[in-house]
Amino acid sequence: KWLTFEVIALAQFIIDKNIRVQGVKDVAGNIISNFNAELTATDISAATFTETDIASVKAVATDKIEVALVAGGKTFSAVDPSTFVVYDAATGGNAKLVATKAELNSDKTKVTLTLNAPMSSTAQVDSAAIYLGTATGNTLTKDNYGKALTISTRPVVADAIAPTLTKVEVVSTTKNQFKLTFSENVTVASAVDNLKKDLVIKKADGTILADSNYSLSDITTAPSNELVVTITGGLTDGVNNLTVELVNSRELKDTATPANYVKPFAAQAVSNLVVDLTAPTASGFVLNT
Repeated sequence: KWLTFEVIALAQFIIDKNIRVQGVKDVAGNIISNFNAELTATDISAATFTETDIASVKAVATDKIEVALVAGGKTFSAVDPSTFVVYDAATGGNAKLVATKAELNSDKTKVTLTLNAPMSSTAQVDSAAIYLGTATGNTLTKDNYGKALTISTRPVVADAIAPTLTKVEVVSTTKNQFKLTFSENVTVASAVDNLKKDLVIKKADGTILADSNYSLSDITTAPSNELVVTITGGLTDGVNNLTVELVNSRELKDTATPANYVKPFAAQAVSNLVVDLTAPTASGFVLNT
């Protein structure tokens, strides 16, 4: 279905940049009738494959980087993980990580690299930004014109890693409280109370604790990797067992730009939560005269 041409008279070809195609035959030797096409060719002798052909570089997991080419532009014809090196600077600097695996998507415009070691959940190494470059002299990753990828000014690796829940535990020093710990600092898109639309807390009997029966710590102005839940009603005093679940992710997000929303999580146990909601009362008084 496709014809590939090899130009022998290169000098003449560069002058004219035109090819006339006619007399095309099928596999049985039959000439295709009424086929006569004139094509305008492009000289690629000076073409390059550089960072200008890259649309985005994103960390999509702590050990994975996704590299996407500019839409409507070039494609990858060959990809080798040894081409890619993660540095701590856009130019110069030190190598911090290397790719050990490269997976190409179906239309050959995007490659996902697996790294030899993890970065942080905020796409950093040693608490600093990282940049994707190419190994010196490596020519194994090429575009559809056969040009090797060479990156001079390295693009920064953007944070596209969704925060995850890492722990649920009762606050041991305070009654009526438990906390959710995340892989990085989180905040909310609008207001912390709107998070209750996505968060479901259930009692031991499976009924849902009403939104009015708990409050959430303020992570709007002070992002934190911990979200503290304080029970204010709806439970009996004593030891309670609950579950907490994030059924949607419309509010809770990290502080990256653009932000990455927390991955929803299934019901997690909140065990042995001590609840004491009974207000103290006076049992009597003594009048001193």
